[in-house]
Amino acid sequence: MTRSGLVLARTRKTAAWAVVSLLVLAGCQHTRIDLAQTGTTVVPQDERFVFGRIVQIENGKPVKWGVNQQLTGCTVSVRNLKEIKGRLYDLRGDGLFAWHLVPGEYAIGTIHWGLSYYAAVNAFFTVPASNKLVYMGSLQEEWKAQMRVYYKVSDDYDRDVEQFRAEFPEIQEAPVKSLIHFGP
Repeated sequence: MTRSGLVLARTRKTAAWAVVSLLVLAGCQHTRIDLAQTGTTVVPQDERFVFGRIVQIENGKPVKWGVNQQLTGCTVSVRNLKEIKGRLYDLRGDGLFAWHLVPGEYAIGTIHWGLSYYAAVNAFFTVPASNKLVYMGSLQEEWKAQMRVYYKVSDDYDRDVEQFRAEFPEIQEAPVKSLIHFGP
């Protein structure tokens, strides 16, 4: 292949990825700020308050993101399985999230780490109608050899509930567990 042919092939590949990225983002509604960032506890009557944590692990330790960090931010795509469009949620630097969602089955499609990369997750969770407060666990993304990404969910209920209560002391209901899981 000639040099110009190689450049053209790379350009087409880059353009294809750009189109795919735009289509993925076009399928999502505007980014919604995580309630853990705003401190609000006003949740519509038909929705539930769900919380948990999403972290990236490097060399056995959680990676911080935000200003003056290697990663500038984190956005998660979440979709109710009964809807076509999903939503994008920004996370804060320690990974704690608090969203309000209607009861139902949901999928986490991708996690966008700053502007550098994103990873397909294929994780699912249920928001039960039976309780107003739902704990979803801690979704951990860990990079291993040869650029392989591994996901696992841990149940850090006591730690996460304690932090949640410190930030939202007016919510006293006991959270029900509905942990993130993989596969349908």
